[in-house]
Amino acid sequence: MEDNLQNTKTQTTVEMKKTDKIQNMNKKQNTDKKLKKLKRNQIQNTDNDNTDIDVSESRIGSFRINRTGIELIIGNVIYYILGQILILIFADRKLNVSVGFILGVVISVLMTVHMTIAIEQAMSFNERGADRHVKKTTAVRMILCFIALIAIGITHVGDIVAALFGVMALKVSAYLQPLTHKVLARKSTEKGR
Repeated sequence: MEDNLQNTKTQTTVEMKKTDKIQNMNKKQNTDKKLKKLKRNQIQNTDNDNTDIDVSESRIGSFRINRTGIELIIGNVIYYILGQILILIFADRKLNVSVGFILGVVISVLMTVHMTIAIEQAMSFNERGADRHVKKTTAVRMILCFIALIAIGITHVGDIVAALFGVMALKVSAYLQPLTHKVLARKSTEKGR
């Protein structure tokens, strides 16, 4: 009789542990779902009350571009202006080289926008999922850039070497980002005074 009672107690304890484990898993899943929903809502909500331009973030369609993305795009524009000046001074085939350079910088800006959107989206994943998402979007970005450069080379719309230099705007803007950040931060603090 005591053995039966002991077995019943053991079975009850095991069943209670299983039930607790299942409940904890359900709580964790619900919490994860709530956090993802909260993150999605934060991304979708904007301050419509503020009439000033906020350089900390901007929207392209339903996607949010953060301050760093904006600073990188400003770096692309600076690179474009300096590059066009050099093309006007030194290039032999100014129009062909200029068109190639413009196309390259446009590709660079599109890559910047795609990169900032992909990083923002990766924030809603767990560590493993975020890593996978970033790797996948990087591969897509590189393949599309490669296809665009091949198209420029095949169609001879612009100079392919100038287009490659234009795509390098992303790299240069990454190096310029601390400077653009400093300038924008100074302007926003002066505006707040």
